[in-house]
Amino acid sequence: MDSSNNQRNHQRRAGHKLEPWRFLPWLMVLLLAFVFSACTPQQPSNAVVQVQPSDGTLAEIAPEADLVIINTATGISQIALSETDSANGLVNVLQNLATDTIQENDFFVFNYGDKAEHEFLIVLYNAEEVLLEQTVQLDLSSRQYLIVTEDGGKYSLVVEEEGGELISGLNDQQGSEEAQDNSQLAADLYAAYQQAAAGDTAAREELFSLLPQITDWAAYQELGEEGSDPLNDLLGWLWQQRDSLSGQELTAVIEIANTGLDGAYAEGVQALYYDRFSVDPLTFLTAMSETSEAAQEQAADLLAAELYYHAETPWQDDLPDLDQQQQAALEHILAREDYWLERRAEDTSLTQ
Repeated sequence: MDSSNNQRNHQRRAGHKLEPWRFLPWLMVLLLAFVFSACTPQQPSNAVVQVQPSDGTLAEIAPEADLVIINTATGISQIALSETDSANGLVNVLQNLATDTIQENDFFVFNYGDKAEHEFLIVLYNAEEVLLEQTVQLDLSSRQYLIVTEDGGKYSLVVEEEGGELISGLNDQQGSEEAQDNSQLAADLYAAYQQAAAGDTAAREELFSLLPQITDWAAYQELGEEGSDPLNDLLGWLWQQRDSLSGQELTAVIEIANTGLDGAYAEGVQALYYDRFSVDPLTFLTAMSETSEAAQEQAADLLAAELYYHAETPWQDDLPDLDQQQQAALEHILAREDYWLERRAEDTSLTQ
């Protein structure tokens, strides 16, 4: 009897033998859950992100931006922006850290990228006081402009799409203000040049501080007497100063390579760069390294044209020892060697 029971128990245990393959589907599920949890970007929870106003103008906003918040009101210290339908509790705090309040026409740009509908809670603050708290539903399949307005101390939100009347008015206003700024800057530079050319040292200092700020030479060309060429006069005077320019003044002159000069005016600057580089490469490269990256690229191209296309003898062997800063500036010039040597070879073959 005992022998028979033992045999049956053995058979039952044999029938329930552990078979690992039965667990494979569950193991795969657990493994995939782990992989996706490790690869999925973790969203910040209840985070507060400070957002500064964007630079430039409304017309310069990148195409992918789908939400733009514009302030046209006064007295707002910050704007809190959060999504009511988001689980992470993220709050964007819009401020202008350069001032106590957000300035008129400050704007803030966001890119959600999903082209979907979002519900936002917007809260306007003045110091600790809540000026307005409102929920808005926005369809971001097209760019939305959320405009903060004020009328007699009462604040409100206006939603517009691209091409709306209010947006067009703001664009026109910004364009007008920019034109006024360019005209005033051109006038200031012209007056400084007139006085500096007459030997006024204070005016000379002002001139070199204004040079890198110029973005519209057309406004400068409108100055002077009929039939004159104010820009040609200015560049001619700068060329005359080439050997006496201090490092700081030379930096300002190199910076104007990125201000839209072309044609004979660019060739005039090119000649100035080459003449100064030839007699004092160290000072030139140091001054060049202190300009913006865009100006370095433009200046390097102008100078490389002279060094590789027009120069009759190799110039690299004559360079003194360079420090790291000077070498970095020189690399911009060296990077254009192949282009200008190929141009030279092609043009030489055509004339033979």
